[in-house]
Amino acid sequence: MRHLLALSAVLVLAGCNTGPSLVGTWDVTGIPNMPAGATSTMSFAAPDKLTMVMHSDVPIPSAKATMTATINGTYTLKGDVLTIKASSADLKFEGLPAQLKTLAEQDAETGKKQMLDEINKNPDGKIKWEGADKVTVSGSGSTMTLTRQKG
Repeated sequence: MRHLLALSAVLVLAGCNTGPSLVGTWDVTGIPNMPAGATSTMSFAAPDKLTMVMHSDVPIPSAKATMTATINGTYTLKGDVLTIKASSADLKFEGLPAQLKTLAEQDAETGKKQMLDEINKNPDGKIKWEGADKVTVSGSGSTMTLTRQKG
């Protein structure tokens, strides 16, 4: 009987270890068409929530302006296939002169739609674990690298 209980405990513990998890926040590099100097993160939350954030400088003379794009959606990971579905996007501009900020905010609606369409056009990527804290995602002719943030 003790052997059966010990074997059951080992099987339960073994079943709990399903391999590396995407849950957490990751720095992302290798995103196609990103502006020079832009930074990007992806945050995965159980069971299926995803938030992507991209920060970029806006090159205008005599001002330090930035743009932040935030995309929310869901994800699934089945085997080595990561599927992302973007559902909403938000664009925020800081440091722009008033007239430019108004123009940027007017154009933002088109930009949001384009971002969502681009992500949802090819939502699947093949994932390859390089360790528990580093993964590559390949699809649509490009490869992104995700590195887990510590802390």
